[in-house]
Amino acid sequence: MPTVSVVIPAYNAERFIRKTVDSVLAQTYRDSEVVVVDDGSTDGTAAIVEEYGEPVRCIRQDNGGPSTARNRGIREARGPFVAFLDADDLWLPDKLAQQMPLFDDAGRVGLVYCRFERMDPDGQPLPTTPWDCPTGAVYYPMLERSYVPASCPVVRRECFDKVGAFPEDMSWAEDWHLWIRIARHYHYACADRVLVRHRETPGGLWSMSDKAQAGVVEVLERTARESDDPRTKSICRRIIRGAPRRFAINQLRAGRWAAGRRALLAALARRPLDPAGWAWLAFSLLPAGLRTRLAKRRHARRAGRAEGSAS
Repeated sequence: MPTVSVVIPAYNAERFIRKTVDSVLAQTYRDSEVVVVDDGSTDGTAAIVEEYGEPVRCIRQDNGGPSTARNRGIREARGPFVAFLDADDLWLPDKLAQQMPLFDDAGRVGLVYCRFERMDPDGQPLPTTPWDCPTGAVYYPMLERSYVPASCPVVRRECFDKVGAFPEDMSWAEDWHLWIRIARHYHYACADRVLVRHRETPGGLWSMSDKAQAGVVEVLERTARESDDPRTKSICRRIIRGAPRRFAINQLRAGRWAAGRRALLAALARRPLDPAGWAWLAFSLLPAGLRTRLAKRRHARRAGRAEGSAS
């Protein structure tokens, strides 16, 4: 039985699926299987996957969306750990080798994630701004924003038994809702290096800002309803109020400068006396090299403070 089951939801992914599967088979950590869930593709995705044979399995189903496909993959998985990889993303060869040792024997760590870098549809690198990687008890930081892109985590399988799987009635930010629920009961760890290459394609999540922003609000509203914790409810209400600015800042952090500036200007039109919004707008207008240096300096300061508090 494999230790790690890699679940790849795929819909009309024939352009990229071979490279994606190959990036898993090239892992230096070998104790894994690949479960590709073909979500009703109308192209040659399933045929390509079925060429591989073991340890790659192709599960066909009618189209139901990414959450339905991921949940099917979880049910089909044979390993005690489940990793997720989008059908157009890539893993670096030592991803699993870097992540798996971070799971503790006591079972406190339920999820291990990593950093990623962005690339365009042709695989050319795109700017990626460094961000913080909280570890340990991360429930409240996870409410503030999602630190776990979909192709980054490895999850202890028992987490799904305890908190459930991906919500199938959500189309946006459904993975964040699951990560929040896991963080309520388990610690997180992070392999603090780039181990995933995330491909940005036209029509992706961040190109549809209104729907993505609505998804963020829905996650927070659900989380507040599901919790009896006053602090959780307070954080969710605060973030919902500032959602337009926060969404803009997240775009800037991801290096989507033009889209982030547009979103910031829209947010400032609603709240013109928001000093943080104006500060981020000014930052976004700096030369690219200076922005990168300042972001790296800020990240280094935060990392230093975190190490100091841990010692």
